Amino acid sequence: MIVTLTDRFLDRLTFATDKPRRYHDRVLSGLMLLVGKRTKTFYLQTTCNGKQIKYAIGRYPVIQTDEARTEALSLLKDVRNGIPPVTRRAISKSVPTLSEALELYLAAKQLKPKSVSSYRTIIRVHFKEFADMPFTALGELSFAQHWEGLLKSLGASVANTCRAVINALISYVTAIFGLTIHNHVRRLAAAGLKPKKVQSRNTIVDDKQQPAWYRAVVKTPPQYAIYLLLMALTGLRLREGLNLHWEDVNFETSSLFIRQTKNGNPYAIPIGKRLCTLLHAYKQARPDSLTQPGMKLFDAVSANHTNAIAIRRGAPRFSIHDLRRGFVTTGTKLGISRAVIKRLVNHSARDVTEAHYIVLTNDDVRDEMQKIEDRLTLQWKSGLETQGYLEDFQLQKLKSGKPGKSRSLGNTPPPQS
Repeated sequence: MIVTLTDRFLDRLTFATDKPRRYHDRVLSGLMLLVGKRTKTFYLQTTCNGKQIKYAIGRYPVIQTDEARTEALSLLKDVRNGIPPVTRRAISKSVPTLSEALELYLAAKQLKPKSVSSYRTIIRVHFKEFADMPFTALGELSFAQHWEGLLKSLGASVANTCRAVINALISYVTAIFGLTIHNHVRRLAAAGLKPKKVQSRNTIVDDKQQPAWYRAVVKTPPQYAIYLLLMALTGLRLREGLNLHWEDVNFETSSLFIRQTKNGNPYAIPIGKRLCTLLHAYKQARPDSLTQPGMKLFDAVSANHTNAIAIRRGAPRFSIHDLRRGFVTTGTKLGISRAVIKRLVNHSARDVTEAHYIVLTNDDVRDEMQKIEDRLTLQWKSGLETQGYLEDFQLQKLKSGKPGKSRSLGNTPPPQS
């Protein structure tokens, strides 16, 4: 029942004789009164981090209606920041250690597994001296001296990650516990003692290297070869490709759906005719048990060794992200607009027009995707050891690990032009 909870209303309520009765406050959504056989108890009933929570605020008349509403409002503010009331009660008892604060932060923020692992590694490796100390130790001079030492010994990338983790933890803990902690990381940064700026990489597999790269890739095991060709022809990020499942491949519309993305926004992209046929043949060649919904396309591919396997077979040194940069560079050379390229690689639009007014479907960018595939496969053609291998590619056959031998991936349709 929804009512306006007041002290007068509660005084007139009789206790329940059978089942407890629930009264939801009309003034503040989430405040609920549960009337039992001998008690009248205020609760906060809402959701936090996707889970239903029910938190006891106190019993009437020990706590008055206005007090319960004020407390519920305060709790709701924390809930909207991902902090459940039970955590708030637990952490109010004492100041946590650095390690405890980290776990509270991770539970509240619900970061990706890779980020969680990175945060824990940072604290375990670079701040182990402070891990079991009260969090307030981060405001002491000894921590400032420790941070100065890290700035001298760590590379720019790791140092910047350390800075981000410590700043995030200090902001979180000071807000939740109401503490005042001197942030030496920011103080020293204001004095010029801060990590060097990470230089962005600009390496790609350039046009002259493409034939050698392709010649090496097709000598790798088929699953690795298909993965690398897909990455080069779509510009996907490393884990976007590794996390593809068979239900994400739509052969009828020649498209991929990428669920797990860096910016958290799933998206779909068209794929070229050759790549679509290649994936179709790859699926036919795999056992049915490995192509069911929920199964990954590249279950045997290692994220850490994919490029190394190709390099050992003669490819120029490259990273998976080099293929992404190469995809974007190829599109730019072909005169494809920035808006279309950003749509294909799922880059967040910062321009108001791009973000809110340009809406491009798969069909709108399909021709541009095909142009990029055509350009890359034309460059790869000159890297073939025999003229016949171009036919192998068009028929979607890949070489095995031994040069000179072909391995059919299944009954494939005729080549598409």
